Amino acid sequence: MKHKSVIIIGIIIGVFLVAKKSLANQENKELFEKIFENTFNFETSNGKRDEQYEHGTLISKYGIQQDTYNDYLKHNRTQWRGISKIDFAEAKKIYHWIFYDRRKVYLLPAFIQGIVFDYVFWLPKYAIEDLQKIVGAKIDGGIGRETTDKTVEYLNRVDVNTFIEKYNAMRWKRMQSRDNFEENKDGWRNRLKKLEQLYRKE
Repeated sequence: MKHKSVIIIGIIIGVFLVAKKSLANQENKELFEKIFENTFNFETSNGKRDEQYEHGTLISKYGIQQDTYNDYLKHNRTQWRGISKIDFAEAKKIYHWIFYDRRKVYLLPAFIQGIVFDYVFWLPKYAIEDLQKIVGAKIDGGIGRETTDKTVEYLNRVDVNTFIEKYNAMRWKRMQSRDNFEENKDGWRNRLKKLEQLYRKE
């Protein structure tokens, strides 16, 4: 009888853990949907422009360049093809795997994932290094246990809006060092302002 009770308790615990994991996965999926929509709209002018050309050559589609697409195709063991072939559904998968999953943005507190993701989409290595500088983690360009723990500790001490201001300021400094800063500065400035509006807490 005792043995049977232990089995029943084990089954109940197993069901609970599966349900808990399923709920967490659903919450992560819903969070990513919001994050993706915000960054995607920046990259496509609210979904109205999906292709960017330079001197008549297609250089990005849905904000995705060919070298990024090559990484995705290689990961999925898919035959090479040009970025012109990317459709909306595939673009979302690329955003998720390249910039959210592979960079482990999902490990961070939910309320800063969006602003970090948008920077990761632009410059992955610097986005994570600047986060690490702010929270006092080892600067290695990767999100792991230390960076996650230090981020949680930091946000327990500092208001999230202060973090956003510091993070955007560091990103702006990176932007100023770009060769195309002058021609893009107004759009980039507006993007940072909009990001602050989207993710700051009132």
